[in-house]
Amino acid sequence: MKKIALISDGWKRLITYAWVQGIMDKIHEQGRDVALYQYNSYGNWSKDELHNKGEYNIYNLPDLSKFDGIVLDCSNIVDREQFDYVIKLLRSSGVPVVSIGYNIEGFYYASIDNKQPIIDIMEHLYHDHGYRKFIFAGGPVDNYENSVRTNAYKTSLFRLGLKEADNPCWYGDYDYETGVRYMTEMLESGADFPDVFVCANDNIAAGLCATAAKAELQVPGDFAVTGFDNLDKAAFFKPQTSTVGYDREKIGGKCFEVLADIWDGKEVPTYNYVTAECLFSESCGCENRGSVDYREYTKNQIVYGVKKQADDERLVVLEGDLSKCLEYKEMLRFVSVFFCRVGLQRI
Repeated sequence: MKKIALISDGWKRLITYAWVQGIMDKIHEQGRDVALYQYNSYGNWSKDELHNKGEYNIYNLPDLSKFDGIVLDCSNIVDREQFDYVIKLLRSSGVPVVSIGYNIEGFYYASIDNKQPIIDIMEHLYHDHGYRKFIFAGGPVDNYENSVRTNAYKTSLFRLGLKEADNPCWYGDYDYETGVRYMTEMLESGADFPDVFVCANDNIAAGLCATAAKAELQVPGDFAVTGFDNLDKAAFFKPQTSTVGYDREKIGGKCFEVLADIWDGKEVPTYNYVTAECLFSESCGCENRGSVDYREYTKNQIVYGVKKQADDERLVVLEGDLSKCLEYKEMLRFVSVFFCRVGLQRI
């Protein structure tokens, strides 16, 4: 049996399950005898540095040299010291590593081509809509994928004969509040709006559009907006957001394919991409894409909210039970009961 270790850091208190699903789908598709072990921390959400340090200690639990391959999702590790430590740890294992969305020397890379979709968006905005003034509403300045998207934006400006000084890049985070901040600062400054805010992701686009709506501004009437990632925030937002869509599960699947090819002695390229597609819609002046069921979405959100509340209450009970345990056997019994009650399913 082959063994894969998935090393990841959650986005605040959320976990990207698509990597797991994509890897497992490929394992089943190829009929291979492979076990997947995930070591996920939540080391970037708490303001308590000691708490976050404790979260990152999960990476010290496995003997990584005993695995046959490692998949790394380090894009959410904001502590540079921890980032460098994890990379050093993985390099010392001597095991092939596939990095998701973050280019690291000596590791294989798996993700989408972040450059071409931004170029395609800019070409569409310039030629199909006649927009001439832009702002790139970006994410973290030191995030790899954000830097690729930013450079693609700058490349597009050059190709279109536009100056960077007149079409600036902003840097923030990848969250909704970054979009709120961008628009708030724009309104308070009294500066002229661009024709388009080209956002680094859909969270930023949603925050920006929502804040503009409170100020009674129209998108795309007063300016246009584009996003990236094709989250629910894009498809179901008002206006429906122009974005870039791709299958996250396929990225997980691509990671497994890279490792499987290595095991089979095949020649494997350093960079491995899955396809992405520009999805133009209302926020840039195109028509609604359709293909979404708003009532079904609302129903699912209601059901999810009810289940999450019940699961959170069960978690509180579990934490209380664990605090009283004196032996590991007791802890395992309570944990098993908890997972049964929340409906944990095997993939």
